[in-house]
Amino acid sequence: MQINDPEFFKQILSMFKMEAREHLESITKGIESLNSGVSGEERKEVVDTIFRAAHSLKGAARTVGISELEEIGQSFEKIFSMLRQKAAELSEDTYEIFSIAEEQLGALIDSVDDEGKVTGDKSELVRLMGQIQERIVLMNA
Repeated sequence: MQINDPEFFKQILSMFKMEAREHLESITKGIESLNSGVSGEERKEVVDTIFRAAHSLKGAARTVGISELEEIGQSFEKIFSMLRQKAAELSEDTYEIFSIAEEQLGALIDSVDDEGKVTGDKSELVRLMGQIQERIVLMNA
């Protein structure tokens, strides 16, 4: 997105950060619900809600041109797309990885500067997301 007015772009980024935090909160609450043992139709609804929040985060990041957060949103989206197809329960270790990943995502959102650049390091978060994906694949192997 090319906006020539720096002040207007700062306002857009401020709104993006608020929206991204709301999506992160939805993801976090959903993961907490899954960890509490929801099952059946309720589990499906929770997974769908998390998937939509990840999808929305990805889209919002794309709209403002923040590819790093778009990529992370895509990773969360892929994980919950996989969980839509698998009814297996996640391990406590996987929930712990999610917790760290959520904190890392929050830090990345906070690290977006006034020019829309991510100043934080996403490498640990990318690694964690890869670990979670591997664990989900192995659930039905």
